[in-house]
Amino acid sequence: MRESQTRWNNSFIGTVIEVQEGVSMEALSQKIGPMLTGKDSYIKSQHLSLYPMGRWHLYDEFKDWVNTGGQILFVRLFGIIGAFVLLIACINFMNLSTARFEKRAKEVGIRKAIGSQRRQLIIQFLTESLLTTFLAFSLSLVLIWLLLPSLKDIGFENIPFDFTDVSLWATVSGVCLLTGLLAGSYPALYLSSFLPVKVLKGILQQGSGTVNFRKTLVVSQFFISIMLIIGTVVIFQRINHVRNRSIGYNPDNLITLDASGDLVKNYDALKYDLLNTGYIASVAKASSAMTWINNDFTHFSWEGKDPGSAVTINVVMTDWDYEKAVGLKFIAGRPFDKRYATDSTAVILNESALKLIGYKDPVGRTMKLGDQVLTIIGVTKNVLMQNPFSHVKPGVILFNGSNVNAILFGWSQ
Repeated sequence: MRESQTRWNNSFIGTVIEVQEGVSMEALSQKIGPMLTGKDSYIKSQHLSLYPMGRWHLYDEFKDWVNTGGQILFVRLFGIIGAFVLLIACINFMNLSTARFEKRAKEVGIRKAIGSQRRQLIIQFLTESLLTTFLAFSLSLVLIWLLLPSLKDIGFENIPFDFTDVSLWATVSGVCLLTGLLAGSYPALYLSSFLPVKVLKGILQQGSGTVNFRKTLVVSQFFISIMLIIGTVVIFQRINHVRNRSIGYNPDNLITLDASGDLVKNYDALKYDLLNTGYIASVAKASSAMTWINNDFTHFSWEGKDPGSAVTINVVMTDWDYEKAVGLKFIAGRPFDKRYATDSTAVILNESALKLIGYKDPVGRTMKLGDQVLTIIGVTKNVLMQNPFSHVKPGVILFNGSNVNAILFGWSQ
């Protein structure tokens, strides 16, 4: 086993444990937390705790070891949008129901004249609203079932359609019930209030309060619609920004292979042969592919850093020609160079790391990795290697040819 796989400061290896039934993860985390205390500078700033696997995908963002959200934000956003669309539909139903008051008024007048009570009329109108809601829901289920196979190619292949999920049925039934009551409440109260004498004489008119309330509903409907349109435009522009934002390297003609044991063992011979083919412009090995970060350390320090702060910095470990293979863009300094033996203790920062550290002239200055002193030799533009919707986190490139998880090939033009 590699030494890096047994050191607590490395976070690229996930540790999964199964707890016994009834064990509290919070209580167990408090018990195992002190296991990393000590004088070792590599681990004294680390925090050991458990996190449920069921929350990995939607709750994957942390600050100071506390979850601050994650992809759940998008789930909530779509839920809010759906709620507003449903509210617009309820307002539409109210307006249409009250707009037909003359036809329903005669019905109400006749029913009241033969003895119907207002409570019975309210129940009738609410029942009609609920039936309409549940019929619309049933129709939507049929449409989803018919259309879902056609939507698999655009990212909906993993959406389950399980008719046996009791909790799902309970939730959607509750939503339907609430929607039906909300949409039918005002029409039921309004229509059931008609006086049979006025209705049968044909002198019933809508009062100013009713007209004003309907105007309020219409204005609210248009206001929500405008807000949804603005939100759609903002989201569309954000997606366009993500699609067109600079990623900080050149992905064209770049090939990445997972570094197997045989590839790493014969790396020098492989690199020599590939470069001699005339098709490969550069070859490099790295601890991470260009679409993910396998390592992040908290035991960096520098002049002016608050000793009590635990800042996480992304780390890519590589050797010669990494900048050639991926096309890194330097804004200061230089890449690793075989002519400088001291580059084994050198470090290259990205823009976010430079902003964090706060050095005005970083090239030639030092920072520490635990007790090891590193010399800053260059600064690159931020490289987008993780979530394209998030900002690029502080990151550094270290010279370390033994921690290899990917081999990168820069293809000749």
